Amino acid sequence: GLIQDAITALQAERFSPPSSTYDVFIQTIPSRYYPWFMLVMQFVLVLGMRAMGPMLEAARRAQYKRELNPPGARLSEVEIDKTLEPEADTPRRWWNGAVPILVTLVAVLLGLMLTGYYSAKDAGMDITAANIFGEGDSYGSILWGAFFGSMVIWVMTALQYKQGGKIVNQWKYWIKLQSVPVDENGEEAVPLLSPKESLASWIEGVKGMTVPVLVLIMAWSLGAAVVDCGADAFFSSVLTSDSLDPRALPVLTFLIAALISFATGSSWGTMSIVFPLAAKGSFIAGGNEIFVLTVSAI
Repeated sequence: GLIQDAITALQAERFSPPSSTYDVFIQTIPSRYYPWFMLVMQFVLVLGMRAMGPMLEAARRAQYKRELNPPGARLSEVEIDKTLEPEADTPRRWWNGAVPILVTLVAVLLGLMLTGYYSAKDAGMDITAANIFGEGDSYGSILWGAFFGSMVIWVMTALQYKQGGKIVNQWKYWIKLQSVPVDENGEEAVPLLSPKESLASWIEGVKGMTVPVLVLIMAWSLGAAVVDCGADAFFSSVLTSDSLDPRALPVLTFLIAALISFATGSSWGTMSIVFPLAAKGSFIAGGNEIFVLTVSAI
């Protein structure tokens, strides 16, 4: 990840940064002031039943005027995408959402632990939680987790049958080597989703991720261009100059990251741009403490 890239760049220049990205991540949690502030603010707003800005206007309009849409809203120009909506006769069951998510989480955690364990073992490291999660292959684990989660929901929807808006236990017919039941209208029980319908839904979901992925790719490309043109070395030299107090680096980094995030609309893209610029220079200028605070600010 980006923290590991910063550590590798420092090690290449004969510096001695923290060896574990997991340790760095854990150390940054207490000083992640902006995420902590947003979490506290959300709890305060929910518990205090307060709103602000457009949300406050919408809440008052719905409460006092019984109107869902603002005056002048051009509803005829709004098209609601219903391609992923289930059919009207498809029963909604919570386990069809919860089980695939749980399988995905378990698969990701197992992938991290297994890849981290063998990577740490091959590198001769102590088998500790920090080394296991620090050396784990996060990208591969997420990929396998998504695969297993997709396969599970495909199987679940294929093995659950519906008829007349209700779930039908087809197993009691299959055990007796009988076909699935047919109602008085001649409607036969069918799976919640056929394999073809599951594949079509999966493809629609992938389509929805295309634009965010393109934004991330362009942001990462910009981050790579920053490194290739030597901007990271220039900023490192500026940050390590005597004219700048190293204690100001976390605040300046946060302000720069906020502006870039507002301009690009991508927090991940912001990290790919700011990490090469600020992370290495912050360690050179202020040591591990300033490095951790700067990573927190990003």
